Amino acid sequence: MAAFLDLSARLTGFPAAALDARFADSLLRALVESGHGAALDSLLQGATSADFRELEAAIIGAWYSGLLPAASGPVVATLNGALVWAAADFAAPPGVCAGHGSWGRAPAAAKSSVPVDA
Repeated sequence: MAAFLDLSARLTGFPAAALDARFADSLLRALVESGHGAALDSLLQGATSADFRELEAAIIGAWYSGLLPAASGPVVATLNGALVWAAADFAAPPGVCAGHGSWGRAPAAAKSSVPVDA
């Protein structure tokens, strides 16, 4: 599990300690059940390749949306715990501004030290 949290931290830009371990466990199981076990093992062992971009995008998307892949289609695993709310600190679930007048306050400091490509 620690390796998957480390991979998730690298992909999302959030520290592993900030990621929900229960969601990580659910996401890991969902990825294996959806047939990504071998590719996931390669990623966890440090492999890097364009071949893994789709899986990496699925991992990132799951963390930011709170949706897990399933045979029947995406399943909501968390709403409040989705990283989108930490990344977009001006809004709160279910996607409304953080209260009357919140737009008038200075934004909080960046929560990630990951540089943004120019």
